[in-house]
Amino acid sequence: MWHIHPLDFKKNEVGSEWDVSFGYLFQTYQILVKKMKNYPRDYQCWIEIDINDPDQNAIYLHSENPNSDNFPIKYSESKTPEINDRFKALINKYGLHVCGIRSMDGDFIFIFDKDAGIPLNK
Repeated sequence: MWHIHPLDFKKNEVGSEWDVSFGYLFQTYQILVKKMKNYPRDYQCWIEIDINDPDQNAIYLHSENPNSDNFPIKYSESKTPEINDRFKALINKYGLHVCGIRSMDGDFIFIFDKDAGIPLNK
């Protein structure tokens, strides 16, 4: 599973800094999805948001691996942590979908395009 942290996120980012950071993350995601459009194998691609540690926000690309049986990954939309209206608006602006998990390791939101590869939601 490959991933990239395209920016250093700050936990207390607000206003235009927040818009620029997440806008760049979403735009980078869209570039990767576009490049994967004609990829001949199944894959998953998503943005992962760590609610408690924004430095861990990343874009993931996942495909079948002969050494592991964790493909495809599936998450339930019913376990998605709460997100604020501003973040929902940004997700909707890009036409993306959301699912997530709450765990002992933290709360994570996964943002993805249902038409790009295999969706993450069950």
